[in-house]
Amino acid sequence: EIALGEIAESFTAESGVAVELVFAGSASLASSIVEGAEADVFASANPTVMQRVVAADLAAAAPQPFVRNQVALVVPNDDPAGLATNLDALDSATVARCAPEVPCGRLAIEAIDLLGLTIDPVTEESNVSAVLAKVELGEVDAGFVYQSDLHRSTVREIPIKEFEAISNEYLVVVLRDAEPGLSSQAFVDYLSSSPAQQILQSLGFEQP
Repeated sequence: EIALGEIAESFTAESGVAVELVFAGSASLASSIVEGAEADVFASANPTVMQRVVAADLAAAAPQPFVRNQVALVVPNDDPAGLATNLDALDSATVARCAPEVPCGRLAIEAIDLLGLTIDPVTEESNVSAVLAKVELGEVDAGFVYQSDLHRSTVREIPIKEFEAISNEYLVVVLRDAEPGLSSQAFVDYLSSSPAQQILQSLGFEQP
């Protein structure tokens, strides 16, 4: 939300076109669009959900990636399970991750498989913010979140180089019923521009 808010402000300053942002889960937004909600542009971290909008013939063109987010393993600042010095202890620690049906959950599963550990999460959340909150409050020993979450939290990351290969691309598309004119496409194009990418990278995102 922070990143898109800053990008929208920058876009408006350059173009004079105001941008109204609506934030919710990808599935919820897609359902609203399919049911007739007015929108000009749809962005999603979930390619499966994006495909629902495309399949409903509501996309004016093919969705395009504009940013990438990498998985990260985080612990409370005091690292109660000692994972910073003994990652193998993760298989006996209390761990939170997103549910498998959402993008952050799928990335977490990939990360766990890569580590070769047997982990039975104590909780599976519907969004990454809920996972982050449990780690911040010390309710779990560790959690799998996005790299970008580290810029808005006091949690401690356990750096794992292999996680650089585990990421999720965010897609964006102009909708078929967008207001006439070029503003919607201009905003989509702006997301890949240098000013927008600099904002995204400053907040922990990566180029697609």
